[in-house]
Amino acid sequence: MLLGDTQCEFALPSMRTSGTLTLNGKTQKISGESWLDRQWGETPVDDPTMRWTWMSVRLPNNDTLALWDAVNSKSENSWATVLHPDGSYDLAAVKPLAGGVDRTWTSAKTGKTYATGWHVEIPSLKTRLTVRVNGPEDQEAADKAGDGVYEAPAVYTRVYEGKKVTGTNYTEQVGDWRH
Repeated sequence: MLLGDTQCEFALPSMRTSGTLTLNGKTQKISGESWLDRQWGETPVDDPTMRWTWMSVRLPNNDTLALWDAVNSKSENSWATVLHPDGSYDLAAVKPLAGGVDRTWTSAKTGKTYATGWHVEIPSLKTRLTVRVNGPEDQEAADKAGDGVYEAPAVYTRVYEGKKVTGTNYTEQVGDWRH
């Protein structure tokens, strides 16, 4: 449930990717790893306080976390899906990410404020992560209507299942985090 509305997602968090990329008339072969996901369902877009954060976190033991935090003026839902290398998965409650924000950045294009640093806690998994956007903070994709989506690579440290971890992840945010 995304703030009271049914929302569905399908994800393939670790796909081999290859092909060619042509840039400025030069074609290069590329290969690597990609994340594919698709969400569908009702989204309460008429609430100006609606915002969400999504993170994909690839862990050293090859588990993949998909972290969600959806907030509006009436509620906050936070959860993680843990996909294990054998294809099994677990769902876990996450302490609300909005409460763990410790850094923000405000866009000059849209005026929206986005989180760029979080403290993530997943008690049932004995997990505490510190996540920070790395690279330039200005990673908002804004359209002419003034709507923006913040998409940025990040790094994480601390513990997963009680063991020290460090690595890279990805974050996406929609909405204004000043509310």
